[in-house]
Amino acid sequence: MPRPMGVDYSDLAATYDRTRSRESEVREFWLPSVLRLGGITEGAHVLDVGCGTGRLAVPLSVAHEVVGLDASREMLAVARAKRSRSAFVLGDAGRLPFAAKTFDAAVAVMVLHLLGDFRECVREMARVARRATIATIDVPARRKHAIDEAFPSLQAIDERRFPKVPAIEEECRDAGWGRVERHDVGRRV
Repeated sequence: MPRPMGVDYSDLAATYDRTRSRESEVREFWLPSVLRLGGITEGAHVLDVGCGTGRLAVPLSVAHEVVGLDASREMLAVARAKRSRSAFVLGDAGRLPFAAKTFDAAVAVMVLHLLGDFRECVREMARVARRATIATIDVPARRKHAIDEAFPSLQAIDERRFPKVPAIEEECRDAGWGRVERHDVGRRV
């Protein structure tokens, strides 16, 4: 049974895709970025940690063998309803239910800030995958946009909830990845 998440979007599962990002953003930004930066080649066995409603796992499954893992039954129900080739598993990002080196690659896109302890997730990704791509926001360096004017407290809130990029890099090294690269990739919000 998965432990409680730091943030739980289960109640929003039915409308999550519509309210969180457009399909075109996934297809035009997230998918190519993850594939290129992660060195994920066609046919790779990929774990999508914190897959939610399958926004990335479903398009990834067109050319890859994908397992999506999430702690929310409701999110996984939406993902499964999309009828892709992906397999979806209920589980805890800090205790992945897979054997060592099961996957060629693991991806965690905008997930670490939702977890109780991002370090557990990074260690588990290193255990089950040969390499990984982690996408997050470098909050101190992010470009301000209209939402910051509307909600002036947002910056401080995000600085508390998003792990600092150097801490993520350090945890990746401590988890055993000898090569840790940082790529700053901006996207228009």
